[in-house]
Amino acid sequence: AWSAVVDDLPLLKDSLYHYIYAVLTQLQAENLLPEIVQIGNETNRGILLSQQINDAGWVLDWDRNSQLFNRAIDAVHDVETASGKDIQIALHVADPEDAVWLFDQFIENGVTDFDIMGISYYWAWHQPTTIAQTGAIIAELKADHPAYEVMIFETGYIWTTASNDNANNIINSTHPAYNPASPDNQRRWLIDLTQEVINSGGKGVIYWEPAWVSSSCWTQWGQGSHQEHATFFDFDNHLLEGGGIAWPSYPYENLSMVSSEKADARNVEITVDTNEWKLTIVFKDFEVMKNVNIILVNTAGEIIVSSDLEAITQSEMKQSISIPKLGSGVYFAMINSDTERVYTGEILIVATK
Repeated sequence: AWSAVVDDLPLLKDSLYHYIYAVLTQLQAENLLPEIVQIGNETNRGILLSQQINDAGWVLDWDRNSQLFNRAIDAVHDVETASGKDIQIALHVADPEDAVWLFDQFIENGVTDFDIMGISYYWAWHQPTTIAQTGAIIAELKADHPAYEVMIFETGYIWTTASNDNANNIINSTHPAYNPASPDNQRRWLIDLTQEVINSGGKGVIYWEPAWVSSSCWTQWGQGSHQEHATFFDFDNHLLEGGGIAWPSYPYENLSMVSSEKADARNVEITVDTNEWKLTIVFKDFEVMKNVNIILVNTAGEIIVSSDLEAITQSEMKQSISIPKLGSGVYFAMINSDTERVYTGEILIVATK
């Protein structure tokens, strides 16, 4: 679709800008504007190349590359201005061993207006780099570039070596310390990697792809899924409760704060008292709201709390509700009024020992 303009850099930059602006504007119209926009995917080489240059091998023309990235970033910022909502911008490279050099290159070539350094790390493709070495690389990036967050944007680990369809599976190896492939070793891999990311100052870990179960759908390489053996579900599509799904709720060490994320620029603050197990919600700069309800769910989607709150009758109002004793981990809060959802956000709970 881009081939007609890839050799005309001014036109390509313009097309890229308008494509991103149009997509994000459409998402905004559907109330689906992302909190993070990633410019490209695993961009260890040049982007939007002609087929001829792509087929010739690895290429990285920083004069061209930096102009494309910066024009893409311009589009995201312009959507921020138009929507009045904040969007974090991420760059994403594959392989921890390449991350320091590549992010240095981005910055040295003028691509600096972003928020998150994202890294893909799979044992299958990035061995022999270990979890500990990945942590050291994250710490180095944080030390060299403290203005940016660092995250694992992709990781995956198989729970079986079997297949459930005719599509070849793309991950086929296991780490000796997490062998054989099993739901338990999938969970252990994710827990150990996440703890290392936390210890090294990283922001978080994203799994790919927890729900790509087998189906009647096709890719260009076959029918089904190339990753059903690395999902969080068995071959009957039942949740593997002892597998990777348990990873977000593990009681990680060195979590030092309870925080919540604002949504839709609405000024809501939520804190958790883990001594008395109370949730306190502060509403600021709100108009009158009736029939206010808060729902707290865990990462499995189970409702922990559903509680009606007092009507909001003043510009700043504090309310507290009792909650059950919970384990450390990430939870999600949703606040609804009689007319709209006014808040959706994450809550990080660090249980007292």
